[in-house]
Amino acid sequence: MLEIELKSHDLKEFLYLKLGKNKEEALFDEDLNGIDELDLNKLDIIGEETDVTIEDIVFFNNLKNLYLSNFVLDDKCVSLINSRANLEFLQINNCIFQNNENLKVNAKHIAIINSENIKLSKIEDTDNLEKLHIVYLQNMDLNDLSEVVKIKGLVYLNLNGSQVEDGSFNENNYDFVIEHEEVNALYDSENE
Repeated sequence: MLEIELKSHDLKEFLYLKLGKNKEEALFDEDLNGIDELDLNKLDIIGEETDVTIEDIVFFNNLKNLYLSNFVLDDKCVSLINSRANLEFLQINNCIFQNNENLKVNAKHIAIINSENIKLSKIEDTDNLEKLHIVYLQNMDLNDLSEVVKIKGLVYLNLNGSQVEDGSFNENNYDFVIEHEEVNALYDSENE
C-alpha cells in the first residue's frame, strides 16, 4: 500500500466522508482505486474558488466517469485527462479550453457543455472509441462546423442554443443527427 498525498484539501475532505475514514487516517492507493466516479469543480456552491485541482486525478486509476466544472484546461490538464485509460464518460462543464494538445481519451461518451474556446479539431478519435454518441456544444458560438464532421463515429450532435456562423451549415448534409435550435429552451429559459 502506498500512502497518497492529494494537493486538494477540499477533495481530501470529500474522500474521507465518501470512504468513511477518520481524518487522522492516511489515504492509500487502494482506497482511491475503489473510486470509479469523480466530480471535480473549481468553484464551490456559492461560486467561491476551491483548491480542487485536476492534478489529483493521477491517483484514481479506475476512473470510469469524470465530471469537470469551471476549470481552465491547458495542455497539462488535457494530458492528465488523457492519462485516465479506463475512462468511459467525460463531461466538461463551464470550462475554458487553452490547449494545443489533443483531447484523446478512450471514453465512449464525451459531453462538453457551456465551455469556451473549444477547438473541435483537438478532440481526437482513439482506437478504443466505439462511438461518440453525444457531443453537447450547447450555447456556444461556432464559426466552422468543418472540425465537427472530422470526428469519426459521430452519431448525434446537439447544438441547441449555439450560434452557428458557418454559411454552409445544413442539418441534412451530414451522416449524423444534428439537433439545432437557435434558442435552447432548457438553458435559455433559465437565464431570462
